[in-house]
Amino acid sequence: MGGILVQWGQRTSTNSAFTVESFNIPFPTACFVVLTQIYGTGTPPNGSGDIEIRKSTVGTASFQWCMVTNSGEYTGFYWVAIGN
Repeated sequence: MGGILVQWGQRTSTNSAFTVESFNIPFPTACFVVLTQIYGTGTPPNGSGDIEIRKSTVGTASFQWCMVTNSGEYTGFYWVAIGN
């Protein structure tokens, strides 16, 4: 009974508005954490970039994210969600 469910994905985007990312399989009970790693073109970026997650939107079926960057060299991010 119980256990841990790990899901992951990738989003290509430079979106600066909050967007919904749906999990492939809804978590039966809860999503504990969503971790992200921004990526770029492969060259060291001139500037900064981050993925913001709205904590209040992390649920069993989805979360909301926003990519914040001042560099066109960031082109997306990977995410990992852990729950049960």
